[in-house]
Amino acid sequence: MKETGRFLKKYRGIECLNCGVPLDTIDRYCHHCGQINTTKKLSFKDFFNEFFASIFSYDSRLRHTIIALLFRPVKYLKII
Repeated sequence: MKETGRFLKKYRGIECLNCGVPLDTIDRYCHHCGQINTTKKLSFKDFFNEFFASIFSYDSRLRHTIIALLFRPVKYLKII
């Protein structure tokens, strides 16, 4: 994962905001609950960047299948 936005070290806290477990500033995620270690509020820009990044990087096989079915359906949907 890239070190941008809320993932920068300057936004990391010393305690998990979710469960209260003490954390070190090198911890990106809480080792107890998996919550991201950040104190930065999620901005609208951060929200949309993470939302679209998760959609487009979800599964490359799904993306390739959809593209193939849209642009080359005869090759993949042969009738016997």
